[in-house]
Amino acid sequence: MKVLIATKNPGKIEGAKRAFSKYFENVEIEGISVSSDVGEEPVNDEILQGAQNRVKNLKEYAKENNIEADFFISVESGITNKLGKWIIINIADIESKDGLESIGTCPRFSRPRKVCRRNNKY
Repeated sequence: MKVLIATKNPGKIEGAKRAFSKYFENVEIEGISVSSDVGEEPVNDEILQGAQNRVKNLKEYAKENNIEADFFISVESGITNKLGKWIIINIADIESKDGLESIGTCPRFSRPRKVCRRNNKY
């Protein structure tokens, strides 16, 4: 089974390999860096959009380079205030070669306002 992940980050690649290996045999993970087409630190709806854009761009890259894959994965990190406080969140987008999509989030944790102000954000 071949899985493409939209990153060159060794930790994310290893995490994907461990997760897929629980359900499938002979898992091969290949990391490919593609654009999210959103800002460097996505905010609110840009987080999901960035994850979905990376999967779309990964599929286009695979098609252009004749790379066959069973699944395409991306993980996008950003901040959101949709729950009343600024929190950091990661969203994972997984799409099968047949177009079935699944989206998940990680545990969230708050980002202190002073960090947001220090970085001239929000």
